[in-house]
Formats: sequence, structure tokens, C-alpha cells
Amino acid sequence: VSSAPGGRALHGRERMSGIASARWLGDLGKALDENVQGLVEWLDLKASSLLPSTGLANAHRRALRPGDAVHVWSNSGRRWITDGVVSEVTAPGVKVDAHQTLPAGSVKVVFQAGSGNKWVLPHQVPEVLRLPTPSLEQPFRQVPTPQRPAARPGAADAAAAPALATGDTCEVALAGLRAVEVKCQREGRPFEDPEFPPELQGRVCRWCRPHEVTAHAGRPLGGLAYELFGIRTPMDWQLFRGAPRAEDVQQGELGDCWLVSSLSVLAEFRAGRHVHALLPGQSRLS
Repeated sequence: VSSAPGGRALHGRERMSGIASARWLGDLGKALDENVQGLVEWLDLKASSLLPSTGLANAHRRALRPGDAVHVWSNSGRRWITDGVVSEVTAPGVKVDAHQTLPAGSVKVVFQAGSGNKWVLPHQVPEVLRLPTPSLEQPFRQVPTPQRPAARPGAADAAAAPALATGDTCEVALAGLRAVEVKCQREGRPFEDPEFPPELQGRVCRWCRPHEVTAHAGRPLGGLAYELFGIRTPMDWQLFRGAPRAEDVQQGELGDCWLVSSLSVLAEFRAGRHVHALLPGQSRLS
């Protein structure tokens, strides 16, 4: 072993390098421990999203209220639907029909961006509903959280739309319809869409029955004389005059929205067979 000053400096650098390596190995071990712990937490979270028996007790920690976010278990898909929202909770029992009554505490939930909804009976709540678990933003380093691939530009919207021809969806839709009917019968008034309430605004001056309609687009149906002398026109108001054509109904005309939406539904039903019968001579539906 050299006793020269240069040799002592060399041994000193080796000792310092060994200390730095030990510290680096210690930091590496600590980071690995944190990553393993984060991985276990992340796997446990993913498992709870797939297994119906995991974490269901939290749905009964407190009474659910309208507006609460919940996860809804899908029997057909064997998975949790994570965008559920409580829309209604029955206080008294609600009679759905002559053979079925919803007991107090039944919960109505909507999910899949509002395209699905169903009633959950009180004894079904622990198995079907649960409160969301706080998600981990980035559970461990170096392992990215799985992300849903972005949609390709120009991809058809129908590909991302939820399937509607399933038994669950049919049952949910019928249950929702019965609930609306029961509510209307209980309140003694027709159903009104809260998104499109019948209000008198804009160009609407008053509501008219068919026999009260005497003008269209500002022109009297019976001619100028009927308008000048205030004579009631004998002309019968009709939806279509002469042979009906697609151009008779234009989106945006006052009061045409209900007819346009009805025709659009018919156009999709059985390849437009009913619309072709209603509008003979039309080569295409647009």
C-alpha cells in the first residue's frame, strides 16, 4: 500500500464513494417500499371496483339523499357503474301499479350520463349501491395510472353510446315510466318536462286550439278581406294541405319541434317504413 499523499487521497475518495453508494441504496430501498405500498393500495382499489362483495357496507353508513353520487352494480355487465346519482328517495310507500308498491326508503338512481335509471328497494341497497371511494391520483411512481384511450377524430358518436337493447335497460325504462305515471296521478296533473316547461315567451302570444288558428307566418288563411273586416275564416286548419312532403315541416318553425322529433323517431324505426308511407314519393329521408 502506498503511503504517498496521492495514495491517501485515493483511499479517501473510495471511502466517500462507498458512503454515497450506501445512501443511494438506502434511498432506493425506501422508494421501492413506497412503490410497493402504493401498488398494493392501487390493486385493492381496482379489486373493489370489480367485486360486488367489497366495500358495500359504506352504502348504509348514512341515509342516501337526492344528489348523492353513488356506484351502481350492473348484473348484466358484472361491474360497478361509477357515474350514478340519487334522483329520488321515497318517504311514504309509492304504488307503482295494481300489483307493486315501492316501500319507504326505495332509492331511484340515474346513471350512464342519464340514459339509464332504476329503483332500488331498501333491502337491495347494500348489494346494488355504494358510496364512491376516494381515488388515488398517482398511487406509485414510475407506474402510470391506466387511462382510457382518446377517441379518434371523426369517430362515430354511436360507437360511444351505451347499448339500449338490453334487458336491464328495458326494465329500467319501464320502472322509470311507472314512477312518472305514479307521480302524475298522485299530484293530479299531466307530466311536464322540467327542461322544456310550457311558458309563454318569445313569439308566443297565446295558446290556440286548432279551430282558432286563422293565420300562418303572419298571413291570414282566408285572405286579406277576412283580416280587414275581422271575419272568422271558414277554412279548416290542417296539418298538411294537399299531398304531404318533407318540406312542409321545417326545424325552427314555431310549434314544429314536437312533429320534427316524432318524425325523426319514425325515420329510425324499421328503416323508415312508416315515414315512407306518410310521405309518398320521397326518395330519401333527411
